[in-house]
Amino acid sequence: MRRNGFRVIQKELKTFYDGTRKANLDVEIAVDMLSLAGRYDTAVLVSGDEDFVYAVNAVAYKGCRVEVAGFRSNTAPKLIDVADYFIDLGEIAERVRKDLPHGTRYDERELHDPSPAYVQAELEASQVNPADLFESAMRVVLESTVDSDDEVFESSVEFIRVTDEN
Repeated sequence: MRRNGFRVIQKELKTFYDGTRKANLDVEIAVDMLSLAGRYDTAVLVSGDEDFVYAVNAVAYKGCRVEVAGFRSNTAPKLIDVADYFIDLGEIAERVRKDLPHGTRYDERELHDPSPAYVQAELEASQVNPADLFESAMRVVLESTVDSDDEVFESSVEFIRVTDEN
């Protein structure tokens, strides 16, 4: 995440007697929402915790819009009331869920695409160490996709990169 311009906050997990673990980041999130207010137009809070009601009110008072995303059954009604907009994740689950092959568990899936056919053919023909071909294969892939990505994202206003710079 840091490589992509995001600020990452790390916190030690607390282990409870029943074995559950939790990293409570409510204060950090609330402080960031308040301290950055005025540097963003809309904050999207993905939480249902009623503890955020006061922070959401304070941010709204500073002129920022606050949207809350969560499952309606796990989101405090008071938090929904103070938000400018509520996104019910249960209603949009089908649009954001990743399709998995039927019966495949997450830990059993192949997480990487197989090598493209031209890379496999080159490996078989040359009997060269695959690590030696990695750089040239990546160059081919990058060169073939960079131009098309520029056309898609250069003029788009739907994609925003959030950073902590300036």
